[in-house]
Amino acid sequence: MRFPWHPAIFLDRDGVINIRQPEHTYVTRLADFHFITGVDVALFRLARLGYPLVVVTNQPAVGYGTMTHEDLDAIHEWMLQALAERGVTIAGIYACCHTPADDCDCRKPRSGLLRMAARELDIDLAHSYMIGDSPTDVEAAWAADVPNVYLILPDDGRDVCPAEPKGDYWVVEDLASAVDAILAREGK
Repeated sequence: MRFPWHPAIFLDRDGVINIRQPEHTYVTRLADFHFITGVDVALFRLARLGYPLVVVTNQPAVGYGTMTHEDLDAIHEWMLQALAERGVTIAGIYACCHTPADDCDCRKPRSGLLRMAARELDIDLAHSYMIGDSPTDVEAAWAADVPNVYLILPDDGRDVCPAEPKGDYWVVEDLASAVDAILAREGK
């Protein structure tokens, strides 16, 4: 699906779309993947803006060898199908499968995933949005010059606010709250 230089809505996966596993553990099989309650409704409302929805996610379990690319693809294919059945189309999923030690350009907080999506999907980064639940999501958005950043506060008590803010971001309770804020901002 190609869009002629439209803004997009970038979404982190774990903690935004599906329930995050405990710290230093990962969703490595489909049985561990569970949508956050209400995420399908929130994404459906967001999709009505007409902007492509793009998932950008760090998935180091592949790099650590605790899951394969095929395992990750199976989870993402199931997720796409389940969302499509609820009327939500995801324009693309961009996953960094490297570990932090790999020092790659695609692992958030670097901007590689967002910039790759922008090139491939003709996305206008300067008018796009990012919704995440980690400082790395916020920092990746800033590094890609995405100005509209919403940070979901996790319910596990982690501090997710960037230590040294380099731009604006808004803290929200959940994806539904981020969607409300974006729709209000867009006058919808």
